[in-house]
Amino acid sequence: MTEPKYGAEEATGLWVFLEQQDGVLESVSVELLGKARQLADQSKQAVTAVVTGYEIGHLAAPATAFGADQVLLAEHRLLREYTTAPHAAVMTQIIMDRKPDILLLGATANGRDLAGRLAVRLRTGLTADCTDLAIDQQSGLLLGEVTGFGHGILATIQCPRHRPQMATVRPGVFPRPVAEPSRTGTVKRVRVRLSEQEQRVQVRRQSSKGGVDITQAERLIVGGRGVQGDFALLRRLARALRAEVGATRWLGGIGKRAGS
Repeated sequence: MTEPKYGAEEATGLWVFLEQQDGVLESVSVELLGKARQLADQSKQAVTAVVTGYEIGHLAAPATAFGADQVLLAEHRLLREYTTAPHAAVMTQIIMDRKPDILLLGATANGRDLAGRLAVRLRTGLTADCTDLAIDQQSGLLLGEVTGFGHGILATIQCPRHRPQMATVRPGVFPRPVAEPSRTGTVKRVRVRLSEQEQRVQVRRQSSKGGVDITQAERLIVGGRGVQGDFALLRRLARALRAEVGATRWLGGIGKRAGS
């Protein structure tokens, strides 16, 4: 078994990586802060929010309001847009300097990319796409609930020896917490050590999302291959139920396979 970079005896604290886009926190990061606050209150740990980017100081206040006791800001112009190498390098640096016990990330495209890289660099485990999180009252370990084999199996995964205990959670799994503007916490700016060689990808143009974010929809009507690209009936049903329309393999109303 691969030896961990650090063990349970050195680890402390529950961390949440806060993903942001154009200076706005992603919804899943806020949801994870709320869950982290619950877990931390049960296990008597502090919640630390880690934000990477550039000119992101204004995000400390909402992070604290949604449950963080401490906010770590890692700012550098190479972190303005998400690219793997610099973000993985900075997060590895911060984690090794402070040795958290638990690290939670959103199961977004960027969150999954970063989580996988960190798990390899830190020689630890990663429980991906959790449907629930809990703290074992006897051992104090993080318990990650996941489904498998077409949701026919429900498994609970734990990471006894390696640290940090890492998990990713999809958007919408946990409810959005209510902000408490009166909450106070500490804010620390982390010294970032990056060189141009660590920026292997240059972002020239970034497309913005269009339409509705279905991960935030209260009701969702979903069509798949069986509708053969004809979403007219589903849209009528969605209007009647005040729901949003989503698709699985086929793009709504176009009749093409997603990604083709």
